[in-house]
Amino acid sequence: MIREASAPGRARLLVAHDDVARAFDVTGARETAPRSPLIPTERDVHDTLERSRAASVERALSALPGIARATVTLSLPLRDPLSGLAPTPARAVAVIEGTATEAHVRNVIVSSLDGLEPGRVAVRVESPRAASPAPRLARVGPFVVGARSAGPLRATLAGFLGSTAIVASVLAWSRLKRRA
Repeated sequence: MIREASAPGRARLLVAHDDVARAFDVTGARETAPRSPLIPTERDVHDTLERSRAASVERALSALPGIARATVTLSLPLRDPLSGLAPTPARAVAVIEGTATEAHVRNVIVSSLDGLEPGRVAVRVESPRAASPAPRLARVGPFVVGARSAGPLRATLAGFLGSTAIVASVLAWSRLKRRA
């Protein structure tokens, strides 16, 4: 992935074709939160904190060996000081792509968040996706195309050059005929 400055305060990412899906995952995960009102409510602050903690846990899990990608969703209790009701217990859901064990992932999540019980953490471990092989490429003149597209492109170019030659011949013959 190559990052270029395109304008002050802006950047453009150049990504290899095989890495496009992963690039969208990475950039989508770092989207900024929607603009909050002028004076944020306690719920707004809580939601922002919840998203921040989930992102922090995702980064911690992604740094572990055997984990290719991690997605964590948290549901942390919002304590209302005026309510006599006990807050709902914290919950977490993690979807992991890699070879880590559920117990190891659960331990990392529980140790990352105060007051989270191991039984309130759901973990799903998926096997890593196999990388698709790079497509075979072929060169047709100045173009580099997929090997399967090389034949149709050559036929199209030959047809274009042939029709151009015929048109040029007809034009030359008509001008010679006018002069005679």
